[in-house]
Amino acid sequence: MYTPTNCKSLAETTNIPQIRLLVQGYPGTGKTWAALTFPNPVVLNLDRGLGAHTGRKDVIEVPFYDDAFVRSWSKDMSYKSSGLKDALIKWLEQEATKLTAEQTLVIDGNTGIQNAYHKWFQVNQARFLTKTGQVNDFAEWTVKKQYYGEIMEIFKTLKCHVVYICHEVDLKDKNGITGPTYSGKIRPLLTGAFGDELASHFTDCFRAHSASVPVDAPKSDVVAKDWNMSVSDYTKWLSSFRQGTMYYWQTMSDNVFDAKASSLVNFPRYIPADFRSFETYRRK
Repeated sequence: MYTPTNCKSLAETTNIPQIRLLVQGYPGTGKTWAALTFPNPVVLNLDRGLGAHTGRKDVIEVPFYDDAFVRSWSKDMSYKSSGLKDALIKWLEQEATKLTAEQTLVIDGNTGIQNAYHKWFQVNQARFLTKTGQVNDFAEWTVKKQYYGEIMEIFKTLKCHVVYICHEVDLKDKNGITGPTYSGKIRPLLTGAFGDELASHFTDCFRAHSASVPVDAPKSDVVAKDWNMSVSDYTKWLSSFRQGTMYYWQTMSDNVFDAKASSLVNFPRYIPADFRSFETYRRK
């Protein structure tokens, strides 16, 4: 059989597959903490939520919440926050592409990117008028889909891993006569049509959970089924949480959440929310 020029089988390649992990969850479920356990994190910080990690030398912050930083980096003294949408693309193309395979780009988070887009559109909506001089009702969402598509395609070209942090929201079904209904499921919080395809651009999609640390001794069959841990390892892990709250990721789909775990093999339904656990079940 013919092998295209300069190509080889996956059995021959020595490249480490890129991780593009989408982590969704409600506030307070440890999404940022977990993301910062990945190798050599570089945080594209829009949500200004790294205060709890002050002093960590292993974390590099890109403070995109700070207009002065963006002006200095872009060498554009006329920069205003309404230009954040385009500045993000420029940074990804010029800086993120220099990150190595030993690093992780953490996007914290999607809400900041979404807000940056809509702020840009409000300032620039006069560019999207109909023949009657009215703002095109569809333009905001059409351009938003193109914008997010551009961001996702840049992620796929990077050498580094990517962890993308999202809040979550109830998933609406199509509008009926009485208005929208809900499917009973949740998805990443992203308005517009791109919300339906966001997960397709990531290798893995997990849901972040938090819960009270169980006070009763675990049942061995439950631990084995849901966590793939011995009772002693499970108990030891729980004891690492000093404030009574445990943090973990859901890796399998259920009637509420559609998961994706193409980087993992022989994994349980739940794993501790950290890179070490991800690496335990990662395809070799």
